[in-house]
Amino acid sequence: METMSLTEGRHQLGEASTRAKHAHRPTVFTRQGEPESVLISIDDYRALLWQGLSEDDQAYVMEQHAATLRGEQGQVAAEFAAATAEELLDQAREHFRGKQA
Repeated sequence: METMSLTEGRHQLGEASTRAKHAHRPTVFTRQGEPESVLISIDDYRALLWQGLSEDDQAYVMEQHAATLRGEQGQVAAEFAAATAEELLDQAREHFRGKQA
């Protein structure tokens, strides 16, 4: 894992992004020596989001994705195909919140 100040990061963002994407090596950015943020690849970000889901949430997302691939009009249908990973997770959470109410 690389660590650099935000000032350095302004000049090396392209390199840090390439490292994150191709080598899956995150970069921690610091402000006044303290960690402030981290840059990771989109694939690593999606994996972290997925790991945070319960098995029920994962199953729901997978069922909706399979329905979309089959061309079925499920609960999230066309939006699912174009949704970001974060949107999909929000939809799964809303689905399960509704079941608990």
